[in-house]
Amino acid sequence: MLHWGCVMDNHEAGRLQEILLRGDREAAKLLARMRIPQMISEKNRVLSLLTDRYREGAVPFCQLTAACQAAAVFHDDKMPPVACCGAVYGNTSPTGCNYMMMLLRGWGMPVLSLGTDVPADGFLDAVRQYHLRFAVCVVFSEADVPAVIRLHEQAMAEGLRNQFALLMTGISPGRLKGSLPVDFEEYSAAAVAGWMVDAWQR
Repeated sequence: MLHWGCVMDNHEAGRLQEILLRGDREAAKLLARMRIPQMISEKNRVLSLLTDRYREGAVPFCQLTAACQAAAVFHDDKMPPVACCGAVYGNTSPTGCNYMMMLLRGWGMPVLSLGTDVPADGFLDAVRQYHLRFAVCVVFSEADVPAVIRLHEQAMAEGLRNQFALLMTGISPGRLKGSLPVDFEEYSAAAVAGWMVDAWQR
């Protein structure tokens, strides 16, 4: 049995991996209560591997989702946000934003949800208030892309653009024409979350 403050051995690491792979939130909650520091690094190792395998097409979408849902129980809600995530102005669907929030919480990244139909001012107010390093724009279709460009242009005009990384997710890259003013030119939620976590942990 795991005890408070103990060090994980290979058996316990395997148990955590199994729990994440089957998406068992209740079992993950029991482990999270033990507050073993090595659990966080092992959890992130599993998520990193799953993300890489998903992007290679070797792991299904549902497997990564299940693991991140279970991993999210380790998230520390008391940490100040370093990122915000919102569906851009014109996008009234919460699905993409909720999924991105779940991925980032699975990684342990403190992120502020701005909700749906968020204008450029909503993103920039959050960046200013919380000194955020990342802003994630969730789009639904090509019709939402101009809202991302407007956010970039307004941030430039207000001298804020160099203070945060601008990301976009929610649309297939193959459907976009031309480059966008984002700091990472991939648009799947898993790829964007992985890039953000890498940049945050540096």
